[in-house]
Amino acid sequence: MNQADLHTVLCLSDKDLTMQEVTFSILDPEHLNQCGHFASVPLSKILKLSSSTIKTRWIQEMKARLAEPEAIGIIAEVSSHICGLVVVTSLPWDSAIIGKRMSSIRYLAVDAAFPQQRGLLAKLLEKAIDYARCNSMDFLLCKTDATETDLDFALINRGFAQMDTLLHYVYKFGNHRNNQTFQSSLPEGFGYRLAVPSDFENLAEVTRASFSGYFGRFHTDPHIGHKKATKIYEEWIRSCLNGWTDWTSLVTYENQIVGYCSWKKPSSSDLQQSIRIGHCSIIGIHPDYFRRGLSTFLISEGMRQLMSQADYVAVLTHANNLPAQGAFRKLGWNVSGKRKSYHKWLNE
Repeated sequence: MNQADLHTVLCLSDKDLTMQEVTFSILDPEHLNQCGHFASVPLSKILKLSSSTIKTRWIQEMKARLAEPEAIGIIAEVSSHICGLVVVTSLPWDSAIIGKRMSSIRYLAVDAAFPQQRGLLAKLLEKAIDYARCNSMDFLLCKTDATETDLDFALINRGFAQMDTLLHYVYKFGNHRNNQTFQSSLPEGFGYRLAVPSDFENLAEVTRASFSGYFGRFHTDPHIGHKKATKIYEEWIRSCLNGWTDWTSLVTYENQIVGYCSWKKPSSSDLQQSIRIGHCSIIGIHPDYFRRGLSTFLISEGMRQLMSQADYVAVLTHANNLPAQGAFRKLGWNVSGKRKSYHKWLNE
């Protein structure tokens, strides 16, 4: 997008601005320190992070986001004070699979002290939509947590549709972690090993069977379609095998893969701030082997491997995925938050 187009985005939709004088401009990543009052980190309360750690980690994350292709940050200012911020990036991975130009609102916030928060939130959302349209995007994603009710309201008012609700489950390793045991075993005849790249075709087959009737945001969106929605999960496990996660565990039966679970160790960026949290990325069990305790076993093994490397481990799972939630709760995980996903197709 050229400078003339950017100027157009910044000036769009301002004729009806009835709040106090607000100006919009492009955020220079080098000035992110001035936006520190917007800083947030997922699960920061659970992790008991200091305000300085939250700010440092958030700035690090925002710089990385703004360095992505087709990314932009737009700030709202009143008398040189930054009172609002929105960050939009493209979604190249999703775009390649779905065959549409996909983008996401990565961050959207308004200063709590601003007297017309809802109005400014709506204006920043309009700026994000305008930017996506001017950049020939077909789609815009936005995710909110349970506390962002004003943002939920603004999204729905501007044609976004809620696609799903995810629950954030977290497990905290105890102080005597070396003595912790996670009691779980496989039924007779089942085996366990780590995945290798050559396992992909068999893993894709399990994924198609496991996720064909799923109810996540990709399957819920009628614009994506069932086949492409399932394909996204196939590509997800391919990415895991190619290094997006640190390892993938398998359960086999008669030498056939029947289930898997992929895990991430604490990232180097998190470790720089002494944030020691691992993540469970994706679990897939072939429906023929449901209710055999395979999910519980795979989660238990992942926890065992992370125990010496992390203080916490987290996962996002669908609010309607009761079997998965049961496995996590059985092993001592607790719900720590909720996240909603909203989709907007821009060419309707």
